[in-house]
Formats: sequence, structure tokens, C-alpha cells
Amino acid sequence: MDKDGLMVVPCEYQHVWPPLDGRIKVIRNGMTGFVSTGGQVIAPPVYQDIQPFENGRARIIRDGKMGFIDEQGNEVIPPIYDEVMPFEGDTTIVTSDNEYLVIDREGRMIGVTHKPGKENSAASEAEEEEPQQYRVKIEKDYIDIRHQGKGVVVSGNNKRRRYFEGHLAGVGLALNGYLDADLQEELPEGYEFMSLNQTKSVEVSIYPVSENIRLLGNWFGLTTGIGLQYNNYRFNLDNISEVDEPGREWFPEVGSEASISKSKLMMMHVNVPLMAELQFSNRNRHNSLYISGGVVGGVRLQTHTKLVFDDGNGEEKKKKRGDMGLPTFRYGFMAKAGYGDFSLYATYYPEPMFKSGEGPEIYPFSVGVMFHFD
Repeated sequence: MDKDGLMVVPCEYQHVWPPLDGRIKVIRNGMTGFVSTGGQVIAPPVYQDIQPFENGRARIIRDGKMGFIDEQGNEVIPPIYDEVMPFEGDTTIVTSDNEYLVIDREGRMIGVTHKPGKENSAASEAEEEEPQQYRVKIEKDYIDIRHQGKGVVVSGNNKRRRYFEGHLAGVGLALNGYLDADLQEELPEGYEFMSLNQTKSVEVSIYPVSENIRLLGNWFGLTTGIGLQYNNYRFNLDNISEVDEPGREWFPEVGSEASISKSKLMMMHVNVPLMAELQFSNRNRHNSLYISGGVVGGVRLQTHTKLVFDDGNGEEKKKKRGDMGLPTFRYGFMAKAGYGDFSLYATYYPEPMFKSGEGPEIYPFSVGVMFHFD
């Protein structure tokens, strides 16, 4: 791009050299050419190499043969010679079938000469020139460009490599809920106080990084990672007297006549999912339709309950920390469907939310959206 930040040479080349005398040397598909600093093609990239201009002519190599182009990119001397020397004045020496010919700037033969001295030999220059090596990275691949005076050699993996790019890393926001053993949203007797304020019972999850494993092409594979998940269960609880044992042990102590305006159970887990993802890909793999499903394991880091209440002396807040009868480890299932950087997802945990005898037999789930990033 130019000094104003405007693109003048499009990003369609494997490598470009710094501008020199108003021209930029470029490589595309392993072949070299020249474009102007304004982006116009001077010499199309169809040559194995183009050497710097000397006396208004630049040596070219195509199909192993050498010739010259002028400063406008015209092939004034077609690449039909085994070797050509730089112009000295209006003539140069070329080699064809082991004969050394003298030609002028337009390619007309003037005469025959002997083998030039080593100091004038382009082959000798190539032998003495220090090799130049460039490595150009393109996405997850790279190519090596090696220049030794005889030409440019481009090497790399010619086989098209395929990569699977799954959708896990991102931030999710969902609504929490739980079901009983019959998959109904019914709470067991004695735990009616756990009825949820659904719109304020939210789940927030973040997966900062993910790892992808290709299985079939670039459209089916596994994705995994590690992240944090925060679950907030907001109860419809007006008075602590509504809570029976053992649920009473979960909450901080407040007066029986206190009016409760907010009550909740919060838990935080470290999650490690393993998802199989199928993509219905277009040419841009990132912006594709996809579905995925798998398992997620979690380790509980923190749990607490919180009450906001008024016992006649003004509003107060209290927290109580503990395990609240929750297991340290849990596992569940996750399903997801989306397009590009957006997806809908759901989770369900097939094991009870609480340890046996320390809480109701309920099974947590969540439904929400996730915004993904690379």
C-alpha cells in the first residue's frame, strides 16, 4: 500500500520485493514478474526469474531459456538462448547450442565470438553470488523462495492441505433451568422455594481458546478447549420460613420475619468439552452452517448463596459459601447449531444436581446463544 494506506498492489502474490526504480518484483504461482508502484502490470508473472535492469534491459528466464525485456515489459529478445550476458553498450553475448553469438539490443545477430572470460560469465556470477532465502507464510502453510542468480526456486508442500476449523472459542449467554426425573419442570415436595425467576437465572460461559482435530476433509472433526462457566439460579423466595431442611442450611441466617427481595444460588465450574462438528461448508469455511454435539466435563470451583433482605432496619446483603450439597465433578451433554460466528446451544446434565440425600433430585439444563471468535 502507499503512504496514505491505499492498496496499490493487490494481495494476490506469494511474495513481493521492495520497489526499485518504480518497479516491484512479484511472485505468483512460483513465477516472477514486474508491476509498477501504481499497481499496473509491466511484465506478467510468467517467468522463472527476472533479473534487475541494466542498460535498459532485464534478463528473463522461461522454460529454462533466457532472453531480455525492455523497461515497458516487452520481450525484445525472446527467451530462446541457453545463456545471455548483461548488455555492454549496445551489444551482448548469448549462447545457443554451445555457440557464442553477439547480438544487438533488438536481438539481431552481429557475429560469432569465443567463450567469454569467467569474469563476464553470468554462470560464474551465479556461482559466486551468495544464495538468498525467503520464507513466506500463507495461513498455516509456508513456501521457501531461493534465489542463486540462475533463477528463483519455489518449494513447499504441493499437496493441498486441509484444515478443520471448529466453533468452540467464544462467549455464551443462556437461561438456566432444571427438570425432575420425569423430565418435567416440577420441584419435589419441600423444595418449592427453588422455583426460578427464569429471566434472571442466567448462565455465562467463556472459552478463550480451542483446539481442532480434523477427521474428514475440512468439514468434519473434533473440537475441544477449556473454559469457565458461571451459573446463577435466582429463586422466587419471599421469606426464609418458606425454606425447609436441608435447604435451610444453604442460606445465611436471617430473621424469620425478614422480607427477602433477592435470593440466589451461584456456582462456577471449569469446563472441558469434546464436540464432534459437521459443517455444511461454502467456499468460505468460516462462514458456514454447522451442527455439533458432544460431552462436557466440569470441576466446581466455587459456590455460594446470597440473600438481600429487609428485617425492618433497612436493606442488607448476606452470603454463605460452601458446597451446598453439590458434587465437585459433573458431566453433561452439549449440542449446538449455528452459522459463522453465531450459534444456538443447549446443555443437559444427566446426573442429579445435588448429592444423594443433600438436595432434590433435579437435573440442570441451559439454553442460549454463543458468539464465537477465532
